[in-house]
Amino acid sequence: MKIRSTAPIVAGQLIIVLLLLAAVSPTQAKTSNAVNPGPAAPAAVGATWISISSPFTEDANKNSYTSYAYGTSSSGPWTPACGNGVPGETAWRFCVIGSLTPGTSYYVQVTFVDPDGVIGTNPQIVGPIVTNSVSNPAVTVGTASALAEDTDILVTVPISNDSDMNSSVSNVSIATSSSGPWTQKCYSGTFSPSLCSIHGLTKNTSYFIQVTVTDPDGVNGPNPQVIGPIHYKGLTDLALNKLIWADPGWGCCPNPSELVDGVIQYGDWTYGFAWTGGTGDWGGGTPGFKQATIDLGTTMSVNRMDWWAHDPLSVPTTWLVSVSTDNVNYSDVAGTVNGNCRAPALELDTAWNFPSCGQSATFTPVSARYVRFWTNDYTLFGGLHEWAVEIEVFGPGQ
Repeated sequence: MKIRSTAPIVAGQLIIVLLLLAAVSPTQAKTSNAVNPGPAAPAAVGATWISISSPFTEDANKNSYTSYAYGTSSSGPWTPACGNGVPGETAWRFCVIGSLTPGTSYYVQVTFVDPDGVIGTNPQIVGPIVTNSVSNPAVTVGTASALAEDTDILVTVPISNDSDMNSSVSNVSIATSSSGPWTQKCYSGTFSPSLCSIHGLTKNTSYFIQVTVTDPDGVNGPNPQVIGPIHYKGLTDLALNKLIWADPGWGCCPNPSELVDGVIQYGDWTYGFAWTGGTGDWGGGTPGFKQATIDLGTTMSVNRMDWWAHDPLSVPTTWLVSVSTDNVNYSDVAGTVNGNCRAPALELDTAWNFPSCGQSATFTPVSARYVRFWTNDYTLFGGLHEWAVEIEVFGPGQ
């Protein structure tokens, strides 16, 4: 078996990676890399919190992010909210701002950042947004909805009231029948992502989705609720529940099988697979490239790998994909030296409970049984070790 050196990435490897990156798809070639913001708008309002959404189009290379700040005047002063910025897909570009005063007018400054440029007005000022005058600690739930996408089903759960912000979307499960049996796909967490991204799906399958919201102060509205059928025409995750092995793991999360269980969103940080290493030599490991290898069980055509980092500090700039038919001879087929979901020197808001941004590599279809993920933990923030929650593999039209 070929083992990649644990030394930092060298010039020859960089040349290979950059050549791979030059092969963009026709869709990418026709789409602008500059982000094109839509109008930002309030998504929900409570007595002590507001949620602001900031949709966009374009951004083909997925390197933009959105920052948020709020104040009681349209000219500021502004208080930053939601961390350094939110990267990723348009549905996840929102910010929940809490600890506000009931019956008060607020303004939100929404700023898009993209090294390729921003099309249109930037920043945007949204307001006045008036918080509810009466505090209601019980959560109010609207009718959940679902949108089938290319690799997941995105579930939206409308939430309002809950002035003490202690409700949670505690269970989102799927089944192929409206009566179950149910498989849980998103776990208990704060309401602030009222979104659930359901992964590990099979092409041309109709699913029912059960959503349960909990709040110790009470729940008003349909709960639990079942929606569907939702017909999924997207890609089948070929890596789901397949055999996987990896370089040593440690701490809370030494089991690589959690990388292929079809779940990317949790309410507890002790999830996923944590490699040893990083420049801090975490878990007794040394820094450099780390790998996880998936056995698909049989040779098939593959052309894409997606993966999800555990937290903002776990997003590398350099990662690669290698494939093999015999688990002996491996070939690099894709990689990047400019990882999504982070700015060059700034961690952004994406994590195990808010998967706003995942990594993805597409490549020319190739026959493979073994698909290997490489990540270079030399490129992480703060000398930390690598930590991921899911790896997905897809084939053309499958």
